[in-house]
Amino acid sequence: FIDDFIDRKQGRRKVEYLHPMLEPIIKETYGIIVYQEQVMKIVSDLGGFSLGEADIVRRAMGKKKLDVMEEKKIQFVKQAKELNNIAEAISEQIYDMIVKFASYGFNKSHSAAYSILSYQTAYLKTHFPAQFMASIMSSEINSPDRIVVYMDECKRLGLNVIPPDVNISFPNFSAPDSQTIAFGMHAIKNVGLNALESIVQAREEFGKFENMFQLVEYGDSRLINKKVLESLIQAGALDSISGTRAEKFASIDVATEFASILNSNKVDLNQVSMFGNSESNSIKISYPTLERVPDWSTSENLRREKELLGFYISGHPLAKYKDMLSMLNSIKIENPDSIWNDKKGRLGGMITHYKTHITKRNEKMAFVKIENFNGHFEAVIFPRVYTEYADLIFDGSMVAFTGKLTFTDASDVKILVDDIITLEQSKDMLINQITIKLDTGKIDQEKISQLNQVLTSEAGDIPIYFELISAEYDTPIRMRSKKFQVNSKSETIGRLRDLRTDENVILN
Repeated sequence: FIDDFIDRKQGRRKVEYLHPMLEPIIKETYGIIVYQEQVMKIVSDLGGFSLGEADIVRRAMGKKKLDVMEEKKIQFVKQAKELNNIAEAISEQIYDMIVKFASYGFNKSHSAAYSILSYQTAYLKTHFPAQFMASIMSSEINSPDRIVVYMDECKRLGLNVIPPDVNISFPNFSAPDSQTIAFGMHAIKNVGLNALESIVQAREEFGKFENMFQLVEYGDSRLINKKVLESLIQAGALDSISGTRAEKFASIDVATEFASILNSNKVDLNQVSMFGNSESNSIKISYPTLERVPDWSTSENLRREKELLGFYISGHPLAKYKDMLSMLNSIKIENPDSIWNDKKGRLGGMITHYKTHITKRNEKMAFVKIENFNGHFEAVIFPRVYTEYADLIFDGSMVAFTGKLTFTDASDVKILVDDIITLEQSKDMLINQITIKLDTGKIDQEKISQLNQVLTSEAGDIPIYFELISAEYDTPIRMRSKKFQVNSKSETIGRLRDLRTDENVILN
């Protein structure tokens, strides 16, 4: 209806009415029902409904009570013919138009308020996208699922969302510049607002932190306690200061002891050294050294991030499958309009949790929670399918499901599973060719040698296409390699991407 409304308003489409009695009611909205008051007027004037009966229709539409609306349709068609000699076919079309309106309609005062709000937010998003998105994410700071959706929107807008950082971030999301959003540290679990305000105040007074011990030296160590430090480190908020996450995590007790020593000496630390002799009324604090321990693996870093933030931010275990998932997933779970009940579909992702259940027939089935880059969904695996694919059901398993889709809304998508395969197996089905974009003005001999080495060592049966971008030509030149074909292993795709940016390696 929106496109139709715009076309009619702009004169690109003729305004028409199903019956002349509709014109005085919906003329102001170009022959399209926009307000609930118009519905009440239509059923009253054309169908002879009392105002009380018209209000029942309005309320039934507002609550999407289809049974009541269908009951009133019979009454409307009958009375429209008796009172105004309107043909049943026409009155049925009019009522069907009313039913369509029920999916989007509001009363006139709400519509006016929402339209003003929509205009204001659209203006802000267009002209101040970073500030706008930072504000939106701050309003949902305790809703990880919503923040993931907004971060995807930031990417679509070309905005860079930087991870939480004690040297940059504030409690809420913020916009350091027009193209950047700094992650709000209040989204980190177990980190209170008072502790964050102490950190920000210390940073503004003393400058950026160089090591984790300065956090408890300059900030309030009663607030920046062991639990806060654990959470900040695991969420990556201390990555900009010295040491690995594992080293800083292993040194938390050292930091709290350091804070205890500072607090037990009620002296002016600007004049007297805690760890040495004072010289000329100046002091140089001797900070403890970090514990030397092996760094966490990438998967361990990501696991802890997810635990503290509710989602991944510095990377994603599914990153190497991102292109493939976009081809594999037959619906977008973040878009309810792409889903309808009983549709046969395919969804892939990573299992985050599962539980088994014994049926009345003493057979085992499973309920599985899965996430991907667009959100999360649940897979219901009945006994026959579970028996066949039980070895693929475990936390962290990366799989694709085929089956029947059901949903109530975008946060409650389920798939009744018929078939399961691993994402590695899916690649062989989906990847037909790989395109590598090369900018002749930027590529150097070293990169060409590295690319040649990867393509030679990862031989397979997937065709390689090169897309050459040159200032000499208006459009890229695309050609198939006669020399190279590669395998579809995730490691191969990763090696190619390590040479170029993600956008320059395209899976087709």
